[in-house]
Amino acid sequence: MEKKHWFFNFLTFIAGLINIFAIYYIGAPVTHHTGNLTQVMFRHSQNDWNLLIVFLLAIFLFFLGAFVDGLLFEGLDFNRQGARTVLRLLFLGFLCLGILDYLGKGEKAFLLFAPFALGMQNAIVLRQDGCVVRTTHMTGYLTDAGYLLGQWVKGVAKERKRIRLFLQGIFFFFLGGVFFVPLSFLFPAPFYYLFLISLLYFIALGFLKKK
Repeated sequence: MEKKHWFFNFLTFIAGLINIFAIYYIGAPVTHHTGNLTQVMFRHSQNDWNLLIVFLLAIFLFFLGAFVDGLLFEGLDFNRQGARTVLRLLFLGFLCLGILDYLGKGEKAFLLFAPFALGMQNAIVLRQDGCVVRTTHMTGYLTDAGYLLGQWVKGVAKERKRIRLFLQGIFFFFLGGVFFVPLSFLFPAPFYYLFLISLLYFIALGFLKKK
């Protein structure tokens, strides 16, 4: 596997970990928003304004994170220098969240920063090797992997490389979520995870060292 693919998979692993942590911490996923849009409508029907605001904030801030990337970067292909800038921001941001949570003030800050951070992460790379690349949500990967596998089985197209890319992404997102389970028994306090997430983004910077 190429180094850049390991980088994409590592980011996907982080997103899987963050998402299950977000559900545990604030009661809403922050890496994908199809379900959150449905939750907005459902919470409105139930007059549950507190959770409706939570889901609306998560959706808007994810969009805002991608919008900021659009202001900073050029084109749709992977931008190594831009990715470094984003990862440094995410490293520092989650480090600060860990400190705030340790001081008992982290929950609202997490709600504001995490969706924004994942929106930025997801827009680091929009296209690679002719594939649409996403590192925070898997619905598109499931669709693309299923369709291309069907094409490959009937011999219409040889798409093994792209199928492998999508299936690896799905696996690493799932693995990030699985990784949370044993940690939740060992380290019940949320700030442990926020410091861990910050560390993981610091490690991700290592994939982008200059050649």
